Amino acid sequence: SKFDIENGIFRISRNETNRRLDYNLTNMKKELIDFLLFDGEELIELDIANAQFAILSYIIQDLDTEFIKLSQEGNLYKLISKKEMFRVAFDKVKKEQDNVRNIFPKTMKFIDNYKKENSYKMFSNLLQNTESLIMIDNLLNKLINKGYDVFPIHDAIRVKKSQSNEVKLFIEEFFREINFKCLLRDKNL
Repeated sequence: SKFDIENGIFRISRNETNRRLDYNLTNMKKELIDFLLFDGEELIELDIANAQFAILSYIIQDLDTEFIKLSQEGNLYKLISKKEMFRVAFDKVKKEQDNVRNIFPKTMKFIDNYKKENSYKMFSNLLQNTESLIMIDNLLNKLINKGYDVFPIHDAIRVKKSQSNEVKLFIEEFFREINFKCLLRDKNL
C-alpha cells in the first residue's frame, strides 16, 4: 500500500455487487491510514456509528422501536456486540442469532424473511448498496463540488483536519435533508 501511494500507483473501481468504491485506501490497514497526510495535514475520519443498522433503520421503518432508536443514536453495539450484529448482517439465518431475535423480534423477523426470500448475501448487499447511494453517489459528489479534499472509505469520510468541522456540519446537514438519522463520529477524538 505504501509503495503504491509513494509511486503514484492508484487503482479505483466500483464493486458491481454492492456499488462500493474500491481504491487504494479502502483495502489499506487502518494502522497505515492513520499515518496518511494530505497536503501535509492529518486526515480526520468522520464515521457513521453502527452504519449498517442505521441504514437498515433508514430504509425499513417497520422495525422494533428500540432497535431504530439505538441504531440512529449509535448505541446498538452497547447492547449487542458488533461481532454478533455483524453475524446478523452478513451470515445465514442461524439459531445462534436467537439472542438478537429475543431482543428485537420484529427487526429479526424482517431480516430473516429477507434472507430466506432473497438469500443471506442479498441482505448485506441491500445495506451496502444503500450505503453507496448515500455516501458515494450523493454525498461524495456534493463534497467534491464544494471543493473539499475528501477520501471516502465505505461508511466514513477522511478529510483534512483543517476542514473537518466544516465538513462534519455539511454532512450532518445533508443527512438531515435526506432524513437519514445517525451518529456521525469524529474517530480521531
